[in-house]
Amino acid sequence: MKKLLITTLLSFCFSVLAFAQTENMTPKTPEDLKQQAKTFKDRRKYEIRYDKFEDMTVARFSGNNLVTSGEQFGALLGKAMAGSSDPRGVPMLLLGAGFIFSGDTLKESPKDYIIYFDYSGESWAFIKSSKLIFLVDGERIQFGDGEADRTIKKQGVAEIIGFRASKDDLLKIGNGKSVELKIGSLARKLKSEQAQMFLNIVKLGDLSERPKAK
Repeated sequence: MKKLLITTLLSFCFSVLAFAQTENMTPKTPEDLKQQAKTFKDRRKYEIRYDKFEDMTVARFSGNNLVTSGEQFGALLGKAMAGSSDPRGVPMLLLGAGFIFSGDTLKESPKDYIIYFDYSGESWAFIKSSKLIFLVDGERIQFGDGEADRTIKKQGVAEIIGFRASKDDLLKIGNGKSVELKIGSLARKLKSEQAQMFLNIVKLGDLSERPKAK
């Protein structure tokens, strides 16, 4: 279900993505992208998938949970005090980024990407505000409010919030020594390995970056 929601949101944003004209560059297939992703740390967090029905390829990563273990424990404790031992509905927020291209061959490097947040919990987290701001080495990068896909589940709700981002935005985030973000009212500081994933997505989209030989 979550993969379907993310693909739906990325597909919705696909119409606003731009691609750079490239010359003398070798195109990449989904298999090329998969081989390149295998060279990254936390390679299991990357997904490259071609949809033969939509004739569209998605390349993305989904990072670590931004909800702390303390916050999750607090949510579980609150449920226990209310007489429930059901762990479903405990909040989770995954940060990801990626790009989509038409067909099964990347022939042009994307200039624009999508940053997204995959949230699930007992109640809506970003329905009042989904404004996103990154603070990278003191520089503020503002994305405004994102496009949202929201669903109600048996034990809570799910929100996927997507933002259009430029290649330069991802490079700044990935190369930052101090990277913080705020979406809605939630603020977090990213670890270096989380920021590195933004650089890796740009590498996947860069036709001058080739998969390493096995």
